[in-house]
Amino acid sequence: MRGSQAAPFIADPVPFSGGWIERVALPNADQTSFETFVAVDDGTAAEVLLQAGDLGAVLDFWLTANEQYLVAEIAPTGNFFESSDGYATGARPRDVETVVVDMATKEVVSTWIGSHPRW
Repeated sequence: MRGSQAAPFIADPVPFSGGWIERVALPNADQTSFETFVAVDDGTAAEVLLQAGDLGAVLDFWLTANEQYLVAEIAPTGNFFESSDGYATGARPRDVETVVVDMATKEVVSTWIGSHPRW
């Protein structure tokens, strides 16, 4: 990530026509917390596409088949599994926000409460 001295953790790389889309966790300077992003990596540098910020942490993301939109699930900050869905395996927080980003403009075009969008 440009401008950062910390080493990011990169997970879930997904290939697309412009390189890779990745979920990134970037620790703060004293390694006590981290911030999550979805980034576009062209093989030379990564550029932030979606920053979870105050919304929480990026749980998962998808790219639509035509590569027009990125869909990401954001979980609230804190110990979100205290309010999980109750499943013993694959537990998820009950409060999830789904965010849709236009890949061309990098603008958020839609958000809603809920998860597991189907296209």
